[in-house]
Amino acid sequence: MKSLIIEGVIARKNEAAAMAPGEKSFSFEDLQAYIDGSDGEPFDVVIKSIGGSVDEGFKIYDALKGLDVTTTALTANSIASVIFMAGKTRRVTPTSEMIIHNAWVDAQDLAGEKLNVHTLEALKEVFEQTDARILQVYTEAAGKDKETALLALMASETNLGADKALALGLATELAEDFKAVTLRNKVVTFSRNQIDLIQKEQTDKLILIENQMQHEEKFNAFEKMLKGLKNLFNSSLKNMAAVTKDGVAIFIAGAEDGELVGKTVYLAEEGLPTEQLAPEGEHVLEDGTTVVLDANGVITEVKPAIDVEDLTAKMVEKEKVLQAKDAEILDLQNQIKALKASDAQKATALEGLKTEFISLKNQIAGDPDDKKKAPAALSAADFAKLSPSEKIRLKAMNKAGI
Repeated sequence: MKSLIIEGVIARKNEAAAMAPGEKSFSFEDLQAYIDGSDGEPFDVVIKSIGGSVDEGFKIYDALKGLDVTTTALTANSIASVIFMAGKTRRVTPTSEMIIHNAWVDAQDLAGEKLNVHTLEALKEVFEQTDARILQVYTEAAGKDKETALLALMASETNLGADKALALGLATELAEDFKAVTLRNKVVTFSRNQIDLIQKEQTDKLILIENQMQHEEKFNAFEKMLKGLKNLFNSSLKNMAAVTKDGVAIFIAGAEDGELVGKTVYLAEEGLPTEQLAPEGEHVLEDGTTVVLDANGVITEVKPAIDVEDLTAKMVEKEKVLQAKDAEILDLQNQIKALKASDAQKATALEGLKTEFISLKNQIAGDPDDKKKAPAALSAADFAKLSPSEKIRLKAMNKAGI
């Protein structure tokens, strides 16, 4: 679709000749000529104007209001903001400037006029009527409930910018070609101050362009920032910033899904990605992870900092050692149980000997007739065949002289 650019001061056609050389202007006649030459083809309107003649501005507004047009405000100050309201769809950019204020006239324009109470009263009436009409245009777009707020903003000569224009309903949407950047600003980890700084830098860029780039160095720096932002927001996914062990800053585009293979890597500068692809080869990140890039800066392989296979083998070996230790512990436990059982048997045998000895002792101290019964003499071989209790008994009887 074609675009009509309303640029410069809003002024009557015959007033353009009185302007400074190179100063642009736009009139109702210019609009009419454009409409006549369009042969009925649809067009949208881009506004880059600081304002100008109220009467001429309203004529342009009335003509556009009767058409189904979309208006986009880059700079739409004063009466240019009224022209902006003619759009059925009204778009702003993040850097749009839209200054609204009460009607006024430059004192120099009254040079030679005789001012008295009557002329001042008439001038006051003109101002009030103009303010009322401007307010009516604004409230038609924003709603009657915004009238008080708009009156206050007009009285204080306010630059609405994109945010306030959208909030008030004076603008209906953000320009499509700026939406992607704005949406991504909401998800990246920039603070509000950084976003404000970016918007301010964008505004400064427009000012620099309009002033024929008087500060070339600052403009180049800003262009560099915009290129970085463009790369930063190119992907529908977030990017991942990383630094190699050599201290090289890189950006991995679209790494939010956790999968690095197949992602494109750019060199970064001052915290933002450049348009330069990271060089082909292996790049070791600070955490020890190695990414392998092809000639197009695409990751073809990711080598983790820890060798998983080696780590698995070590864990298996350690498990075997632990199992062997468990077997040793079980064997020792069994040996302890066996020793305890053996000790119990010995204790039982000893207890039997004690009982037998006590019985033997009682026999020795018993019936006197038994003492006369001397045991038969035994040979050394026969004595060795006796049980321990029999040997003790025999020795005791011999000692007692039985």
